[in-house]
Amino acid sequence: MAVAVALGLYATFAEPHGAPKLSNHAGLILPFQLTSFALSLLMLFRTNSSYGRWWEARTLWGSAYITCRSIMRLCICYVGRDSPHLLPALHRWNAAFTPALATLLRQKEHYLDDHLSAVLAEAELEWLRKRGSPPIAALQVLSSLLNQATGLSDIERQQIEALINHCDTITGGCERIFRQPIPHAWNRHTLRFLLVYVTFLPFAFWPIFSWATVPVMGVLTFLLAGVENIGTQTEEPSRTLPLNQICAATIRNITLMMDDCHSVAGLAASAADVAAVAAAWDSNPAHSPTKIVPPAAASRQWRV
Repeated sequence: MAVAVALGLYATFAEPHGAPKLSNHAGLILPFQLTSFALSLLMLFRTNSSYGRWWEARTLWGSAYITCRSIMRLCICYVGRDSPHLLPALHRWNAAFTPALATLLRQKEHYLDDHLSAVLAEAELEWLRKRGSPPIAALQVLSSLLNQATGLSDIERQQIEALINHCDTITGGCERIFRQPIPHAWNRHTLRFLLVYVTFLPFAFWPIFSWATVPVMGVLTFLLAGVENIGTQTEEPSRTLPLNQICAATIRNITLMMDDCHSVAGLAASAADVAAVAAAWDSNPAHSPTKIVPPAAASRQWRV
């Protein structure tokens, strides 16, 4: 927009006094017509690539949330049956996974302190801080605890271990996005192309819009720079995703599952008793309450 203002001042005050004419070439719009398609393709590819990275990262984090919840559910069901003393430790280290992953991606330790200071013991938290890959360390502890559980069938153990392995896969996917950005040459070339395009566009617009070129260029620059900014913001998903909210939601949900495990077990036992009674009635119809006696007839039977 500053170029448009400078061009307007030059055309208004300098050209009438014999200065070289820069604002009266209607053919200047032709180069912009020829190159606008290339700029559109560059910006479209940049935005689509950045959004693809962002959406993949969001999918991975959603999968991490669901997987941690599934690990806790199966641990309560299977490990809690014969090794209930391991459940508190399984809960703590399961809760540690998402904050540890956020710490790895953003290279900031405050995620561990913010989310795990009330979950892990101080010695455990300090040990996790010193690990090169905190999420993998948390998964190693989970696997070690699962190895100590007794009474698990091979299928039950395999189900829980498969979920832990899936968390490892999620970590690898997030690391790939974090460590492999969009090539800088592509980003720099797109930005340079945009700057050159916007800088010289007022020379093509002035013969058409005159002083209206200034607001027109302001709007166009705002819109084009906004598209470029979208690509920049979504290129690094670890900076833009709401990791604090995801970590807090994960810990909150698995903690609620842990708190409710005894009431859920009691409810399941009651349901099993009802099912057993129903099965007994089905196997012995003589004792099943299939014959309904009207109230009046029942009172007469009691009087007799």
